[in-house]
Parts: sequence; C-alpha cells; structure tokens
Amino acid sequence: MSDDGKKIEPMRIVLYPDPVLTKKARAITPDELKAGQADGIDLRELAARMIATMYEADGIGLAAPQVGVSLRFWVADPSPEHTAPLAIVNPVLSNQSGTLDMEEGCLSIPEVRGKVKRFQKLTVTGLDLDGNPVTLEAEDLAARVAQHETDHLDGILFITKIGTAARFMARSKLRVLEDEYEVMQRRRKK
Repeated sequence: MSDDGKKIEPMRIVLYPDPVLTKKARAITPDELKAGQADGIDLRELAARMIATMYEADGIGLAAPQVGVSLRFWVADPSPEHTAPLAIVNPVLSNQSGTLDMEEGCLSIPEVRGKVKRFQKLTVTGLDLDGNPVTLEAEDLAARVAQHETDHLDGILFITKIGTAARFMARSKLRVLEDEYEVMQRRRKK
C-alpha cells in the first residue's frame, strides 16, 4: 500500500532475451533527481512499483532494466524478513574483497540457476531518491545482490558468469524463453 492507502501496482518483469537486459543503462542526472523524474517517469513511483514487483515475485533485488526502464537504478531487500527495502540511484561498487561461490537465479530468467563467484564484501555508493549520498557496507548475500543488480545496469546477465556445465544444463530453458520471446515479437508486429 502507498502512503495514501492505494494498492501499488506491480510491473511486468522483462524476460530474457529482451534486448533491454543487455543494454547499458544510463545514469540519472542530478537535475532529474531534483525534479523526481527521468524520461518522463516519476522516480518515487518507479521505486515503489519495483519494490512491489520484487516482493510479489519473491525476489530480493530488481534493477530498472528488468522492468523495461534503462536507468541506473535498483531496489533490493536481502533482509530475512523482507522489511527493509532500499533504492540506490547510480550505484558504484568499490572496496571489493574475498570471494564466495553461490547459486544464483534471476527474476528475468525464470527457472535457471547456477553458481556464480562474486566478491564477499564491498562498498556500495550512490544516491537516494532525494539525491543524498548513500554508502553501504555489504557482505555475503547483500554484496551478492548489489553485484547482481549492478551487473543488470551494465547489461550483464548472471548466465554469462556461470560455468560451462551449468550453462549447458540451462540451455533448454533458455531456448524456451527465446522461442516465447520470438512469438511475442511476431504478435506485436501484426
């Protein structure tokens, strides 16, 4: 629910192989943040709808390209209770250390999972929706989510980081998604 009691409408999650998922998202400018809008989209509403979408899909992170918006912005909530959502504009990752090899999935690539080696600890800097600087020290799952979502902003999908055997195992599921995408594209052209 929003502050005024209205139900927040979730968004449609863009599925692989939609090209928006492999395109580098553009930064949100300070003027856009000040105005609260980018590309004609209300950023607070986008954040609220992305959080609602993430929760509805039982996810722990969601990048703007995953809802068809090519802006450098993501939301996440890796807390066990799913009660601490955060939104980061123009995130930058630094101070990476350690590594952890864990299985990942992605809301844009349903039913595909694979082990990905990620940094175990890092610092996330960026801006909040008011344009204020944000710095988060993240480790373990929170660090993994920050890396996964920031990869989305750079047009990188986790399936490019899984091993050959896992990629082979996922190939049939990826083909189904590719075929469904082609059918959908043909329907739109009619």
